[in-house]
Amino acid sequence: MKNNFKILSLLLILAMMIACGSIPHTMGPYKEADAKNTASQNAKNTQTQAQAQQTSKQTQTPKQQQTQEQTQSKQNIQNNYEVREETFSMVSISDAKRLKTYNVIVGSFSVEENAKKLKKSLQPEYDPIIVINEKGMFRVIIASFDNYEAALEEINKSIRHKFPDVWILAQKR
Repeated sequence: MKNNFKILSLLLILAMMIACGSIPHTMGPYKEADAKNTASQNAKNTQTQAQAQQTSKQTQTPKQQQTQEQTQSKQNIQNNYEVREETFSMVSISDAKRLKTYNVIVGSFSVEENAKKLKKSLQPEYDPIIVINEKGMFRVIIASFDNYEAALEEINKSIRHKFPDVWILAQKR
């Protein structure tokens, strides 16, 4: 009889603990509903923004439209990719001719050996360059460009899907 009472008491306590606990909206059956609501809201926001842009474009001159699109493009670029300016030098002097103003970084290490391992793993698909900044960080560059837009285009075309943490390094002058 005492054992039955203990078991019943434990079951009652367990049931109360389960009943008192709440399931966050990011889990369980709420997760799917939240995802649908978020997707629906994002679609509405996108549609509203598109309508606002269309209305705005109708009242602008072609020059104003071009300026606005360029500004918007640059904002999108800066929101998606971190751009840093640093003073750095080549680890291997033979790489100096290949280095340009905007450099696509796929790895950053405090230990040179780790940078060399990444460089070796990227070959032969890429011909990486290792540079070292003024704080002693080794940066692994897989592409280098004269202008920012070309760097961004290459990132979007072929680099981002392989290296989601990619960023752009500009040589500080």
